[in-house]
Amino acid sequence: MNDLWEDASALDVNVDDVLRVKKDAYKTDAGRLHNGRLVKVVDIKDGDIYVTTIDYKTPHIHSARHPAYKLEKKIAAI
Repeated sequence: MNDLWEDASALDVNVDDVLRVKKDAYKTDAGRLHNGRLVKVVDIKDGDIYVTTIDYKTPHIHSARHPAYKLEKKIAAI
């Protein structure tokens, strides 16, 4: 089964949604800790999406802020 993902939009994301940080979202060492991670939305404020990681990778990230264009939302499974 392959999951399909599309760009997330702050307008169609809700608290408790599961998203993925784009695999190439960040280029810095600190940013790379976020790339490709599965996250759960905990808040949406001023167009930014606040998330916590749910993928059991380390380090666990409790509350990270991302702009919507750095995130993807699952749309289907084939």
